[in-house]
Amino acid sequence: MKSAVTYFDLGAPADNLLALKVEGRIAGDAIDELVERLKAIAAKGKKARLYVDLTSYEGYERSVVKEKLAHFGTLWGSIERVAYVVDIAWMTSAIHLVDAVTPIHIRAFSSDKAKEARAWLLEDPA
Repeated sequence: MKSAVTYFDLGAPADNLLALKVEGRIAGDAIDELVERLKAIAAKGKKARLYVDLTSYEGYERSVVKEKLAHFGTLWGSIERVAYVVDIAWMTSAIHLVDAVTPIHIRAFSSDKAKEARAWLLEDPA
């Protein structure tokens, strides 16, 4: 399968939302565009909320790890919430573990709960 990260509109008026679908195996250069989009949101004085569809995700190349580490500060400090749409049990478990140890609110939703993922991203923090 060809690798692609496609950004799309969630249809909500909030200017701090990013929605993306990851297909195939992603390479390190996919992180570059994400970082630029996160920086643009941070420049508005906001933290990003991400909707990430991983239903067609097949893994990543080693270069992704290098890029994530290079941009760790931006990734860590500019994200408020992430809703992952994923149907793989071990990934859902990993997402729950990461949520417990980071200041970023992260949740996993199965593909049949994609509407709940969107709603969770849009709700006000408690």
